[in-house]
Amino acid sequence: MNFRTIIYSFASLVVLFTFHGCGGKTSAEIASERPPSGTEIVTLTKKIQGDIGLTLFSAKAALLSGTLAAPAKVLPNQDLESQVGSLVQGRVRSVFVNVGDDVRAGQTVMTVEGLDVGTIKAGFIKAKAALDYTKASFDRQKKLFAEKVGSQKTLQENQAEYEKALAEYMAEDRKNSLRRTYR
Repeated sequence: MNFRTIIYSFASLVVLFTFHGCGGKTSAEIASERPPSGTEIVTLTKKIQGDIGLTLFSAKAALLSGTLAAPAKVLPNQDLESQVGSLVQGRVRSVFVNVGDDVRAGQTVMTVEGLDVGTIKAGFIKAKAALDYTKASFDRQKKLFAEKVGSQKTLQENQAEYEKALAEYMAEDRKNSLRRTYR
C-alpha cells in the first residue's frame, strides 16, 4: 500500500462523513444517537462503500516513503559570478581561465607568486631541518629507553619536541604549496 492510497482513502472518509452528516438531523438528535461509552463507531455498508468508491485495507506498520511536489522557483545568482582570492599575498603569475568561463571544483584558476617567496622557502627549509634533527633525537631516545639506558622523562620530552617540529613542518609545507598553486 503506497502513500497515495492512504491519502485517497482518508480523503474519501472525510467526504463520506461530511455528506453522511447532512441528513437533516439537528445536532441534539445526532448527539442522542451516539453510543453512551464516549466512543464513536461508524458503520459503512458494502453499498455505501461501493457508492463512494471506498476501498478498505488492513493497516500495517511500515516506513512511509515518497515525494512531495511543491511549486517553487529556482533563481540563479543575478550576477552569475563568484569572488576568488588567495590565502597568501602576492602577484598573480598565471591565469588559466577567462571571464565568463565555467569552472569545476579543484580546477586550477591561477598561480600566485608571493611577495615573500624567499621568506616562505627559508621557513620551509628551517622547519625541515628542525624536523630531521628532532626525529633523530627522538629515535635515539627510543633506542636508549628500550635498552633501559635512557629515562622516560627524556623520551617524552624528545617526543614532544618531535611532534612540535612535525606540526611546524606541516604548516610550512602548506604555506609552500599555497605559494605554488592556488586552487
